[in-house]
Amino acid sequence: MDFEFRIPIAPRPAFFAQVEFFNFRLRSLGGQYRFCPLHIYVGEKCDLDAVRAQNAWSTDWPVFWHRVPDAVFDRYDMYGTANSRFLGPEPSAGTILFCDADTVLVREIGDLSLAGVTDHGVVTGHMAHYPPEENGPTLPPSTSEQYWPELLARFGLAMPDRLQRYSCDTSGRFPLSPPYFNLGVIAMNRRAFDLIAGRMDPIMDRLGGITQSFMRCQLALSIACLQGAIETKLLDARFNAANDPLHASLHGVTAENVRILHYLRGARIDRNRIGEADYVRSLPEAGELDLDLLLRSELLKWHTRR
Repeated sequence: MDFEFRIPIAPRPAFFAQVEFFNFRLRSLGGQYRFCPLHIYVGEKCDLDAVRAQNAWSTDWPVFWHRVPDAVFDRYDMYGTANSRFLGPEPSAGTILFCDADTVLVREIGDLSLAGVTDHGVVTGHMAHYPPEENGPTLPPSTSEQYWPELLARFGLAMPDRLQRYSCDTSGRFPLSPPYFNLGVIAMNRRAFDLIAGRMDPIMDRLGGITQSFMRCQLALSIACLQGAIETKLLDARFNAANDPLHASLHGVTAENVRILHYLRGARIDRNRIGEADYVRSLPEAGELDLDLLLRSELLKWHTRR
């Protein structure tokens, strides 16, 4: 099997609806996608039996619920929920996809398979839209030339030779960055998974003394890839397509070519209400962005079959 999926959530109805919708679209693709393992990691010291009871739909599918250990959540809060995906189980597929709950597969993703790469670690991701939000007192502004060199130097790392532009930087006003990926969709092979897993806690511990950035997990992944000499590849925007007019326009993403939709923008569709059938039916049938119309269409199909 080429793919398995790992999603972190909090034990709330909005997240339950998102992962149910994710599963619906995943299985709708047929073939191997009906059998891909979907692992869901639930934080906030949840009652896992209650979580399973509230998600009875999952018993018909290879969906596996995992409770984030209390010690991990106490130490890292929601960042521990995200990184608990490295705690286990051992991957059963050649390509492990870390996804946010507010993503959904629209079409097949065979192009992302890394199953044939076994001799070195590979991580594939789409560049973050903008520099990391930074509110710590010890680092230069994240929009400055000094930010990344200073951050990496704290870990004994030099700037890599290969630098990239942030994916919504239309004019080049921000300095180029090391590979710094939006965590909505990350694909990695088994070797990368193993290399990163043992590094995340020490990196997060060190980052906690350097920055309080909301984007600490994204920063940690960049650092882990550099520490582990992991090959990083840029992911086409179609595989992490924000429902954002600027992002879609810059990267030529349309309803006809998108593979994985990331509905993180709430201006037109509130991701926290997708489980409400009446709300979905009330959404406009026409609008500025065809990705939103596609999302509405798929949500209606889901509600029809629930």
